[in-house]
Formats: sequence, structure tokens, C-alpha cells
Amino acid sequence: PPLQRSKMLVREQYLFFILLYPIFDYESKKIRSTEVDFFITKHGIVTINPGNDCAPLITLYAALQRSPSSCESLLGKGVAPATHALLYTLESAISPMLVHISNDIDAAQKHLETDYERGTIFEILRIKDNIANVIKAIQGHKHVFEKLIESSEPIFEITSLENRFHDLVETSKENWDELDGYRAATNTLHETNESLISFRVNEIMKTLTIFAVIVFPLTLI
Repeated sequence: PPLQRSKMLVREQYLFFILLYPIFDYESKKIRSTEVDFFITKHGIVTINPGNDCAPLITLYAALQRSPSSCESLLGKGVAPATHALLYTLESAISPMLVHISNDIDAAQKHLETDYERGTIFEILRIKDNIANVIKAIQGHKHVFEKLIESSEPIFEITSLENRFHDLVETSKENWDELDGYRAATNTLHETNESLISFRVNEIMKTLTIFAVIVFPLTLI
């Protein structure tokens, strides 16, 4: 079934792991998850993307098909370098989404500072939903990468590339920390927006109360 949780299994002849990656829908401006399954053997790599919607993976394979020399450069050095290059490509594709989320937070903050808009609350909720979906997708990356470093020895040798694989762990941790900061900032925006709404409601009620105090004696008379 699709959309499994991120996990890794070590078998005698291969490594199998599942990773979820966020993908951005430009029409709805929402982020959702897609699943990529990896089979790593001593002689090759098999990836399965059930939804066929992981853009970085599709782009990478299309480039390799167009350029045999690039394909040979990537795969000719062995399974370990190819695995790292593949995971690095997919992990790097997360950064533009984080930049997009940061820009959305800045735009929502400017709306709150300049003028109240009815759509601001929906925009904040969209941002919070996007952050939650990215967190759900990448929360298992660090664990899978660490286990890959520890358990890959029977399948391939990564001693010469160990620092690069550790960089994947650090990148996933940095992405997680950055998202945690965005989540806190969005919660603050949400609370600020609710405070502004409450303030405006109080101002409206104050105006209506004054109007009622003026009109009621005239009505009584």
C-alpha cells in the first residue's frame, strides 16, 4: 500500500527502505507527501515511486537517460556513490520548499502589520498545514540515514564516503530544526491574528453599545 511510514529493513542480499518526500502543488499551493521505495543491492539500485509524482526523481532519471556519459559517471563508481548521489538529490529538493514556506510566513506577517484581511486566517492555516505535511514526510529521514550507515556493510562499502552519508544526516536534522522554527513562527502569527480579531470585535461592540445608549432614551420617549 502507498504512503508507508519511513523505515528500513536489512536483508541478506539487499537493503530496503521507504522514504517520504514532500511535493508542492503549484495550483493549490499545498504540500503533500509522496513515497519512494529503495532496493539497494551489490550491483544496482531500484526505486519505486507509486504515485509517479516525485519530480526530483523523475528529473534525475530523465537526465541520465539523455546523457549516457552522466549515467556512467554516476553509476560507474559503484553502488555506494550512486546511492549517496540519489539521496542527496532528493534531500536537496526539500530546501526550495522550506524557502517557499518562509516567504509565505513573511507575506502573512506583512498582511497582519498593514491591514486586516478575511483571507489571512485561511492563509495561515494553509501554511500550518504545509509545515505539518513536510514534518510528517521527513521525520524519519535522519533515522533511516543513520541506520543506512550502520547496516550497509554487507551490501556495499561506504567507508570512503562515510562523511558524505553523515552530511545527509546533518542535512535532515537542519531541515527538521528549520521546520520547527517555522512552526513556532506560524503559531505566533495565528495567535496574533486571533488577538487582532478579538480587538476588532471589542471595538465594534463598544461602538454598538454607545449607539444603543444614545438611541434607547429617544426610543423610550
